[in-house]
Amino acid sequence: MVPNRKLSGFSLVEMAIVLVITGLILGTVIGAMNVQVTGQRIKETQERQRVIKEALINYIRQNSRLPCPADITAGVTGTNAGEVPADCAASTIAVDSGAARKGTIPWKTLGLNAESAQDAYGRLFTYIVTDEATTRDRNTISGLRGNLLIYPTATDVTANTNRLNPCNGALTICDNLAVVAIISHGANGFGAYSGQGSVISDAGASDDEKANTDHADLKLVDSDFNQQSFDDYVLWLKPSELLQPLTNSGALLDARAFNNIQFERLLAALATTTTIDASGVCYTLSTTLPTLKDAWGNDIVPGVSASQPICGADGTDVPMKSNGMDTSDTNDDQQISPALKVNDLFEYLQHMIGGP
Repeated sequence: MVPNRKLSGFSLVEMAIVLVITGLILGTVIGAMNVQVTGQRIKETQERQRVIKEALINYIRQNSRLPCPADITAGVTGTNAGEVPADCAASTIAVDSGAARKGTIPWKTLGLNAESAQDAYGRLFTYIVTDEATTRDRNTISGLRGNLLIYPTATDVTANTNRLNPCNGALTICDNLAVVAIISHGANGFGAYSGQGSVISDAGASDDEKANTDHADLKLVDSDFNQQSFDDYVLWLKPSELLQPLTNSGALLDARAFNNIQFERLLAALATTTTIDASGVCYTLSTTLPTLKDAWGNDIVPGVSASQPICGADGTDVPMKSNGMDTSDTNDDQQISPALKVNDLFEYLQHMIGGP
């Protein structure tokens, strides 16, 4: 006769402990997977922004300007989606009354695919570009300049403090200002446009995020990532970041080199507009010098005038110069080098046209 054996098993307490431990393990694994997925999306988004930057540099190489944004409301399938519009003002969103233009990446024009114009969350990148940059040409592209101001928080935007791209000294216009911003509105997508061209309301966005959806001014926020209050990824580019690769390769002259060529042209023009004056010992301008522009489209200062005799004994400075990117400040002026004096011009004219 086989004796009865008491069946054994898990008690309710033991099962509860197992379930708790299993839940903790699953929670840890899921949490780690979420972190991994988030990190991968950030990496993928930033890589797509890098590809767009390279495409913009190549566009400048070919067209000597930056492209207008594509119509963001066209999404990826609408009419002229991904293309530079025929009328930039009519097909884009005006920022600060048109000082800059907002839309999305003109991926077709740049030779990219639709996926490249979207972040890793499947939403269109916001592309903001200074309006002036879209009208440059081969004579003025080296003077590309920005107007976008970047701050670490919306509070700093309001107070105009701690700007991430300030100008040095008294300059208000400088190469540090951003000419382009490429914005992913992150996982929450507040203010972003879908591939169908519909906008996600920014009603739930933080003040920092709303700064990147506001069209009233040229101020943007590039803050530290915070999943609850700021998950935008902002790539802002200064003119030098777009032009330097082209100047390094020899495809483009930088602003100073362009201005030096303009100085040389002005000197050459001086030799054709000058005659010996009535005294027979000095030169004078017989016709007005041509107006030449610097890299920023401003007049080169010739340094001599029609009423000024050019004599061999005159050691007065000739301030032939560009007034720089910021014409209201002298700190960024560029003068012809080596600096000229009137007697230097006298010797130059003797060599070029003969005379006294």
